[in-house]
Amino acid sequence: MSRTYSRFLVAVALAVAFEQLRLELSSFSNAHDGSQAWAQAPGDPTAMQGQGAGSPPLAPGVNPYVPNSYGPTPPTTPMAVTRPSSWPGGNQNSNPNGAAPSTAPGGMPTGVNRPVTGPPMATSAPPPSVAPAKPASEPPYDPAMIVARVGSEVIQANEVLPNVYKSISFAIKENAEQFAQMTEDVKKEQLHQMQRVYMQRSLVDLIRIKLLLSELRSKVPPEGLAKNEERMRKDFNDNKIKRMLVEYKASSIIDLESKLRTNGSSLDAQRSCYTDQGLAIAWLHQQVKNEPQPTHEELLAYYRENTPKWEVPSRARWEHLMVKFLNFNSKAEAYRAIARWGNEILAGRPFAEVAKAHSQDFSSEEGGLNDWTTQGSLRSVQVDEMLFRLPPGQLSPIVEDEDGFHIVRVLEREDARRTPFTEVQDQIKDQLYDGNKEKHMLEYVDKLRDRVPVWTIFDDDPKSVANAGGGVTR
Repeated sequence: MSRTYSRFLVAVALAVAFEQLRLELSSFSNAHDGSQAWAQAPGDPTAMQGQGAGSPPLAPGVNPYVPNSYGPTPPTTPMAVTRPSSWPGGNQNSNPNGAAPSTAPGGMPTGVNRPVTGPPMATSAPPPSVAPAKPASEPPYDPAMIVARVGSEVIQANEVLPNVYKSISFAIKENAEQFAQMTEDVKKEQLHQMQRVYMQRSLVDLIRIKLLLSELRSKVPPEGLAKNEERMRKDFNDNKIKRMLVEYKASSIIDLESKLRTNGSSLDAQRSCYTDQGLAIAWLHQQVKNEPQPTHEELLAYYRENTPKWEVPSRARWEHLMVKFLNFNSKAEAYRAIARWGNEILAGRPFAEVAKAHSQDFSSEEGGLNDWTTQGSLRSVQVDEMLFRLPPGQLSPIVEDEDGFHIVRVLEREDARRTPFTEVQDQIKDQLYDGNKEKHMLEYVDKLRDRVPVWTIFDDDPKSVANAGGGVTR
């Protein structure tokens, strides 16, 4: 046997062995995902079993297109290794020189063990055709699937899906009327599109968390990191779970776990997210904690550069009496009515009493009282003009606009002014300090991103927000 052919056989054997090992590791990794490791520490009273393939099937939840089984997809059985026909001997056992293999009686190639008894070996049937798998970026998302990698950190869908479905539920509630009019096919298409969009948006912040976590774990000693993780886990078990019980309207821990799984997550996954987020944010604040306070000169410069922010327009508190044309047979009849009621006020009857009894404006229940109103904010230009030229305390003449007749009285009025620097310098100081701190935080994360590889399931998707300019990854 030639050296080239020997090397080829070794390569084939290694390929088969490596593929089997990869599948075994993949199956083990999926059955024992990273989110479960956080929840299995001794003494954790709320540790739940993870989302392994052995989990019992769950009842369908309220969110559409979420798998009922939350176990990871089982590994595909490896197919038999075949060689290209262009290789020596084609895809059969061949001799090293590429000649057709010699055969023994019965048609079996020499060098191949013949069956002792029984009929000749049957040719195996061709494998059934398999429909092409959907792209990873297309919903629905298996909660156990990896949707992003940040350096050595991974992000599973179960870390993101609760936020995705919260956003979808809110969007449906806000557009309930339009959504109800859609056909089932259009609803499904819209829901899939929303899942894609919200998954991408949720990944943006989570990628930042993982970048910080990667940096943290490279610089903090393991014993120090373990203590902080334990503290965050304890805070989750003692406090966060109580808030989640209220948020999800759950009657117990088991009920909460069931509702989380309906949303494609679990207590284990949420505990892991909470721990990661707490550690990452604490690390980020520590890196920019020495942000200098803005100087007096910087505060004054900001005040002068943003003069319109401190301009306060004229405003007034006032009383209102109104009749609407549509409630009378004629303008003349409406005019006589408001003139009569205005005369009652002039005769000494309280304005509030007359307004409650007769006014046809929404403020009648409050006795015609209107709180501070800035100049130019009213729909009625005529009433607005009267409010800011009428002396306070004086009853106005009858004012006409397109809707009806009005009588107003100004209780208080403040002229337009500029808020002095001394009244807003503390506000400016907080804005500048927080703004600079946030800017430096983002700069710090961007520097991490420059040296840590980031991948998401949307990277090669032409329909993704990232590739359309939204920017999930670089």
